[in-house]
Amino acid sequence: MIMLNGSDSVGELSKSHFLMMSTLAFGVVLQLLTLRLGVPGTIFIQFLTLLIIGLLLSRRKYWVVVLCCGALVWLGCSVFNMYYLDPTGSPDALRYRENYEVYRLSPSAYFQEAWGHFSGSSLYDVSSYIIVGVTFYPLIDLVAGGRIDQGFMVLNFMFAVLAFIVFSKCIKGEESVSYKKRYAFYIWLMSPVVIFHYQVFSKDILSVALAVVSTYFLIERRYFYFFVFLVLATALRPYSIAIIFVVFCFVEDKNKLALAGVAGSLVIVLLVAGLVGVINSMLVAGYMPISPTVFHFKIERWDYLPLYFEAAFVLLLFLFVFPLLKNIEFLRNVVVPVGCAVLIYSCVLTVLGKYIADYNSMAYDVGTASNNALRKKLPILFMYYYLVVEAVSRYRMRGFGRA
Repeated sequence: MIMLNGSDSVGELSKSHFLMMSTLAFGVVLQLLTLRLGVPGTIFIQFLTLLIIGLLLSRRKYWVVVLCCGALVWLGCSVFNMYYLDPTGSPDALRYRENYEVYRLSPSAYFQEAWGHFSGSSLYDVSSYIIVGVTFYPLIDLVAGGRIDQGFMVLNFMFAVLAFIVFSKCIKGEESVSYKKRYAFYIWLMSPVVIFHYQVFSKDILSVALAVVSTYFLIERRYFYFFVFLVLATALRPYSIAIIFVVFCFVEDKNKLALAGVAGSLVIVLLVAGLVGVINSMLVAGYMPISPTVFHFKIERWDYLPLYFEAAFVLLLFLFVFPLLKNIEFLRNVVVPVGCAVLIYSCVLTVLGKYIADYNSMAYDVGTASNNALRKKLPILFMYYYLVVEAVSRYRMRGFGRA
């Protein structure tokens, strides 16, 4: 087991991070060498990369079993997506493909136009299409030879794993707690909804990675780099500062700061959207982990099939966690920090939803979200899984020995 009680243990942890980074780099190189094998070859190399990183993370036999099950789920979802998922199935994804064709006609003209847009706009008015373009398109040419489908797939995967590795470096303190937080983020990597988003043309994985990197530099007090990545993250997603705040509070166990954040967020929601907005904030916090919902017993999109199964599975896991809510220690040390982070984030989404409703002259009532919860939940999904990891650990300590 990795411990943090001395120099040897710190060295072991640093060695583990180095091996994970080396595995990611080696995995990306292998993907580039096997591009001619197409998407199946890319999926196979990504599967091996995740498996090796997971084995480096796992120090207990029980978690190795969970890892193997998760890896098989990852492989099954990836193969399913290969046959049924259209990478350009959304308006944003189609726009990314169209912009890439414009970029290929004249990269220099594209960058000149992008710089003119960036320098002539305020930070919150910068188009996310520009940020994605200048980040992804040159790399797609470099690493994928213009194969945009595989290029997005390789780069999104790289950003997702990089986010996990950087997140694991953020976490310090008691190893029994930090290990579970790392494992929760690793489960995030194998989540069907995360797999879905790095196999389509989207900005969501990059957005999470930039927020996590920004949090890391904030924790390390390297404020110049923090500011640089904050600007990039904000240009891609204007409310990234809220994501960074909740991840920082979660990682650093800043419960008092998180509670203050909840109070401030609810006041803002009350001022902007009234009591209806406060109610919607609670609804959004509860709805995000089980989206897309299966309560209407209707399959709206067949490419969402793995996501429906995940939503139903998460709901069952919450029922598994529910009996532990009577445990004061579990409530104070696990539920309250996660609940605060999720509620702050849901308040931000509620204010955004109110703005969208007003902009489109829509009625704003209880249940009006005006946001795609499937995409928006990505930055905090690992926190829901952390609840489950902590619950499993406590159940094992009760009945089967310490996890």
